[in-house]
Amino acid sequence: MPVSSDLIMSVVMKRRPRLHGYAWVVTGDPDLAEDVLQEVSLLALQKKGQINDETHLLGWLHESIRRQGLSARRAKMAQAMQLSSEVLAMLAEVQADQHNAGHAAQVKALRQCIELLGDKSRDTLALRYGKGMKPAQIAQQTDRPVRSVYQMITRAHTSLRQCVTKRLSSEGSTW
Repeated sequence: MPVSSDLIMSVVMKRRPRLHGYAWVVTGDPDLAEDVLQEVSLLALQKKGQINDETHLLGWLHESIRRQGLSARRAKMAQAMQLSSEVLAMLAEVQADQHNAGHAAQVKALRQCIELLGDKSRDTLALRYGKGMKPAQIAQQTDRPVRSVYQMITRAHTSLRQCVTKRLSSEGSTW
């Protein structure tokens, strides 16, 4: 035989502190737990025809609080993780400014370091990256062995990396 509305309200009011405590454990938030308990109480009244007795009601309340509580907790976490479009735009702008400032410092340091390279290294890099020539083409044009062109490019890279890293660290920037 289904339970009455009076029995549901009596059980909920009598066990309210324990039910609220359980909802609080599930949600992690006392205010959210209160909302969940109210929703479940209303739902119990709506579904009273499906609940057989007080024992069944207690089990149904606990299971409903668990489900509603977890759902409410997920919704709250998703809402907390969302930022407004204005905040996202501001963050994007700040990040772009920081990126551009860092990039400008890197380019400046690289240009200064290229100037410190020897003429042959600088000319080899200009042919490789400025004109897009392959090491074999550079070797043919400069009348040097391909292996020495590769070595020169590798040494120039190493020298530039060390120089740029040193300059950026002295300015407080990073590579």
